[in-house]
Amino acid sequence: MRNNFIILAIVMLIIWASFLAFLWVKADEITKDPCSICANKTDTTVMCTKFALGSIPVNKFYYPNGTETTNRGEIEDMINRESKKDIYGNINFNSFNLIP
Repeated sequence: MRNNFIILAIVMLIIWASFLAFLWVKADEITKDPCSICANKTDTTVMCTKFALGSIPVNKFYYPNGTETTNRGEIEDMINRESKKDIYGNINFNSFNLIP
């Protein structure tokens, strides 16, 4: 009788652990890339927006066939333009002779 209980407990534990592992794998997939799952399920193009460097929007397009594109070129141009500006606008203080 005791052996039957132990065997049943082990089988139930294996079933419970496999069920939780399945849920963890599905939740991990959904949290990593929900937009591609949405594009596949709805069979339409989906656009997701994230913000790079706090204020620059990055648009990523997900297509139903599994491919994805982004506006990376536009983002790199924006970042290059922002990095060339200094904190005082477009004035470059390096061109002035501040040291007498």
